[in-house]
Amino acid sequence: NSFYLKSADTGRCLTPTNTNTGCNSAHPKFQDGCSGNSKLFRALDKGGGNFLLRGVQMNICLHPASGQPNSNHDVITYCGNGDGSDGCEDDSRLYYKLVMRNDGSFLLKNPKYGFCVHPTNGYANAGRTIEFFDGCDTLKRLAFQAVFPSPPHCRA
Repeated sequence: NSFYLKSADTGRCLTPTNTNTGCNSAHPKFQDGCSGNSKLFRALDKGGGNFLLRGVQMNICLHPASGQPNSNHDVITYCGNGDGSDGCEDDSRLYYKLVMRNDGSFLLKNPKYGFCVHPTNGYANAGRTIEFFDGCDTLKRLAFQAVFPSPPHCRA
């Protein structure tokens, strides 16, 4: 199932890529509103509670900018290296795991390296990007919610 990644604090949704910059090395950004296919994600199950995050519209995956998570390294989109892959390699350095909060929101944590995904500078303001950070503070301003789109209405 597809879902939107919404800031638990500001209500802004993360957009997987800016289609004007292409699919490799684009920086996902928080934007107002949670609608449209361009903002949808899908979790690709890798077992043990681990998953990859794929943007639905362009088949891109969220990657650490440096190739592996490290503190203050950006999270970028990646669509492969031109060999027909989609950038979602089965590699634990690219996995995410949920760290749940009491209110049902969550942090995204890389289970191999222990870094969590945070809004850059700690706040999901419009246009703000995301990065890995060494620490998984469960502050609401760093947390996400999964929002599922409404099903289409059927006429009888």
